[in-house]
Amino acid sequence: MLRPLRLLLLAALGGAATGVVVFAFLRTLDAVTDARADAPWLVWLLPVVGFVVAGTYHSFGGRAKGGTPGVIAEATVFTHGAPARMAPLIFAGSSVGHLVGASVGRE
Repeated sequence: MLRPLRLLLLAALGGAATGVVVFAFLRTLDAVTDARADAPWLVWLLPVVGFVVAGTYHSFGGRAKGGTPGVIAEATVFTHGAPARMAPLIFAGSSVGHLVGASVGRE
């Protein structure tokens, strides 16, 4: 009886934490999209930001630098998972990319 309650509590905490992070991510994307609309010149920074984000992923991404094929491999045969540090890297990279007009997952 205690184990299902513990699992339910963990699921609720995990869901709440995920909801908070997703809310913050979407609010951040809205804010940077509005900032880009107010300052259209930011699009000229797109190549520099792309280079910096790609370099950051390459330097700090660990085994996640395999890109989409690595993600698909993990989805079909779970071995190691993506490094936890990829969450803030994706959050920051997507936010900065949207700020300068990149099509980061919105297509």
